[in-house]
Amino acid sequence: MKLAGHTMGTPGLTLSEAMRLFREIGFDGIEIRCAENGQINPEKINEQQIREIMEEKESLGLDVACLTPYYRDFVSPKKRDREIEGFKRVIQIASKLNCERVRVYGGVWPYPYVSRKKVWLMTIKAVRELCTYAGEHGVYICIENHPGTLTETATQTVMFIEQVNSDFLKILYDQANIDSAQGEKFQEAISLQKKYIFHVHVKDQTFINGKREPRLLGKGEMNWKAIIDALKNIGYREYLSDEYEKYWHPQLLPEPAIGMKKNLNYLKEILYRN
Repeated sequence: MKLAGHTMGTPGLTLSEAMRLFREIGFDGIEIRCAENGQINPEKINEQQIREIMEEKESLGLDVACLTPYYRDFVSPKKRDREIEGFKRVIQIASKLNCERVRVYGGVWPYPYVSRKKVWLMTIKAVRELCTYAGEHGVYICIENHPGTLTETATQTVMFIEQVNSDFLKILYDQANIDSAQGEKFQEAISLQKKYIFHVHVKDQTFINGKREPRLLGKGEMNWKAIIDALKNIGYREYLSDEYEKYWHPQLLPEPAIGMKKNLNYLKEILYRN
């Protein structure tokens, strides 16, 4: 398996600074937040900036493992077309950066005043259109197990992916998110999703009086040794991405040069132990 750092962990750094830090720490790749306040703003990036990213990543020997945008409202008449077009721009950027993966949310749920059936069908239709576009650009869309979406659990995610029915839709497996949604235990989640897993988010957490808090890997409630062994057993060989949640919880985690280095060492100990 390969190891990537997520720029969710480096909110105070430019993309160039994050790339250099991740290379220094020892990551193989980088996952990049694509948002107005992310390291890539899909609405403003130009061709020259894309070429500069490409040149720097090649000089550092660092892969772009995944682009992570936040377009997700495929229901609102005022937002739907704009969200789809924004996501297509991210697919274009991914193709130019030789990045195989773009993360997608499974829409929005619950959605005010709209039935789950309608939200489901409209989101399926939008993601199917995006998959067609992604296929034309040699990119895979990875739908994430994520709270507040139609794909919180492994069961929901597999049902969604099979209804879209595209070779260019895969799964971004996030067991911490599944646990937060009180979904399947990791053995069942991996078994259900094993045909489709193409990217994995790694993070640790604990719950205090029902409130979720992030932790360094190995310091929370996640059994990553067992989860990684289960991924090995299904033949998973792609990225483990350290979704270090410094952006959302700046006071609860060390600075990335410290915390993400510790996380990387923890993962390497698991991967390379005898």
